[in-house]
Amino acid sequence: MTESVPLAKERIRNIIFRNKEKLRISENYKKFGESLVKMFDIMKEYKGRDDLDFLAEEFVTKDKQLQKIEEYIGQLETRIISSHNVLKSRLNEDSALEA
Repeated sequence: MTESVPLAKERIRNIIFRNKEKLRISENYKKFGESLVKMFDIMKEYKGRDDLDFLAEEFVTKDKQLQKIEEYIGQLETRIISSHNVLKSRLNEDSALEA
């Protein structure tokens, strides 16, 4: 009987831990849902429309535009790095010629 007490305590601790995790996860989902509602309310005010399909389509369109901008920035970054490497190699060549 005394051997089962520590086992029971450990099981209770595990149940409490899992329940706290479930509560934390449900709170995160609730916050996420609230932020989505706020986002759609802002879009509704901005566009003056209450049509959820329109708002969702608008959101997707803006997200695609953002992705294109991020891709363009990535391309520019690649070009800048490439130019930097070319300039660096030319400087190294010039330094080797002077030596």
